[in-house]
Amino acid sequence: MPEKEVSPDGKEAKRGRDCMGVTKHYIKKRIPILDWLPKYKWKEYFIRDLSCGFTIACIHVPQSLAFSMLANVDLVFGLYTTCFTGIVYTILGTAHVSSFGPVAIGSMITGEAVSLASGKGYTNAEIATTVTFMIGLIYMIGFILRFGIFTTVFKKNFISAFIAGCTCHILAKSLKLLIGVKIKSHYGFFNCPLNIYQFVMHLGQTNFWTLGVSGIVMFIFIMNMVFLKPLVAKFTKVIIPIEAVTMLIVGLVSYLCDFEEKGVLVVGYVPSGLPYPILPRWELFPLVLSSAITIALINFSSSTSMTLLFNKDLKPDQEMFAMAVANLICSNFQCITIGNSMMRTRVAVTLGLKTLMSTFIASMLMLLTILYVGPLFTPMPTAVLGCVIVLSTSLLLYDRAKEVIPICRKSWDDAFLYCSTFLATFFGDVVLGLLVGGLLALKLILKDVPPEEIIVDKTPESEKLLDEQQNKPNTVPV
Repeated sequence: MPEKEVSPDGKEAKRGRDCMGVTKHYIKKRIPILDWLPKYKWKEYFIRDLSCGFTIACIHVPQSLAFSMLANVDLVFGLYTTCFTGIVYTILGTAHVSSFGPVAIGSMITGEAVSLASGKGYTNAEIATTVTFMIGLIYMIGFILRFGIFTTVFKKNFISAFIAGCTCHILAKSLKLLIGVKIKSHYGFFNCPLNIYQFVMHLGQTNFWTLGVSGIVMFIFIMNMVFLKPLVAKFTKVIIPIEAVTMLIVGLVSYLCDFEEKGVLVVGYVPSGLPYPILPRWELFPLVLSSAITIALINFSSSTSMTLLFNKDLKPDQEMFAMAVANLICSNFQCITIGNSMMRTRVAVTLGLKTLMSTFIASMLMLLTILYVGPLFTPMPTAVLGCVIVLSTSLLLYDRAKEVIPICRKSWDDAFLYCSTFLATFFGDVVLGLLVGGLLALKLILKDVPPEEIIVDKTPESEKLLDEQQNKPNTVPV
């Protein structure tokens, strides 16, 4: 049979349809909400997502305020971050079971960058937003060049030790909030031991009203974690946002009893309304580059490893793109960098969260908080936020400490990697810990790779060398 002739117009039409199909596929791939929102089962999921979104928003509020303190910026920055980055992530993210927003480690390292650069004529807001923009730029470069593969260097033992060291830094800087003493935090090498030393030396200046507030709030938090939460879990999946409830009650008592007159440090005025834009300062890039790289690597590695546990369809490249866009856009509106919170994600899993609709609902509730609720935080003692930071980081440190014995039993190499990374981070600083841990992890990876996988270019010379190595009885591949 003669072949069917296709007119030039027909070929162009077919080519046009193929091109249009590829374009639509790529757009849906890069904007996942276009794929999942039309398929969203409103009757089945919306009530549950509404409940999850409300609960997560209630947990977000105290954490957002507390992590803003770690970042050395105004408290409202954390609220902006939770709201605006949540909206962007809803549109571009692929981790349906997650809770992105401010995180302790990223906020602490941002705070160090802000402190080190603040004496050079820039405001804390300008420095923090520049750090956030720089992180977004690093993510975007990583997405374009497909650098996600390099996160394989971040072995679990390395990440665990580094996070443990960072939590010690956070605790050393935050304990002063529990006793109501103003102590200037140290940064740079040996800052963690120095901050602990300063805390001990100022114990005699403790404000006992503040200490009483801290003791009561911490007691409530611990009782909730140990007794109330497991008891409620037997009857319902509803989680009582005890942190937000406690914060509101203590703030009201502080206002009625005028705690500020008794020497208790309070949050102060938190503005309401939308933020004004702050553009990044290009001349600050060299000053914040090391901090931005550290935050980008650790946030992406820890966030991806956490979300992979609960999201089988997670796309790491798209996650890097989503975090890049969120940081690049939101940095201009007084936002600090984002990551995936382990504690909030666990809450989301417990609540039975299924879709990103709950993230959008939480962001809308945070928007209402920004517009109307901000001034109500004014009389709240900073000790409440200190309790939130200390408890969340202590739990994080406890989880990491439980891994030490299994790691030591598994391998001496892994034990050496863990201990070296922790000690370098604890006694040095976060950049030194990252370098030491990264190099040791890379060494272990190369040690485990057989020589035939290292030599990719199979020239006659390389094949001869490979044969010689394989025939040697005691050859150890390097």
